[in-house]
Amino acid sequence: EIKGDIILDNDTCIKCGWCQEVCPVDAAEVTKPFEGEIFIRDDFTCKGDSCHACADVCPCNAISIVEGKSVINPTFCILCGACAKACPQQGITLKRKNMNLENVKSKAWSNRLADLLED
Repeated sequence: EIKGDIILDNDTCIKCGWCQEVCPVDAAEVTKPFEGEIFIRDDFTCKGDSCHACADVCPCNAISIVEGKSVINPTFCILCGACAKACPQQGITLKRKNMNLENVKSKAWSNRLADLLED
């Protein structure tokens, strides 16, 4: 038997999935807050080598700059939309299809969360 404990701070965890990805025994399972897709427009000429605003703002480290272009790793993206908002050329498109949230009691908060699926 292995002794020890795991403490997860749900107030600070953003559910990015890094722990799940790196666990050598697949002991972690993460449900991301949103389901959907994110992509960089085909016609977009990224200036990642000089800008990298999207990579700088991503709370999940899901964006890297490869050969001067932004590359999104969907495995770690939580579809928060920070990168899309930060891109000065509107080169990132985000489509949320579902929310995995529970116990939202405020009607105003529920309405705002529903708006996120329409953005």
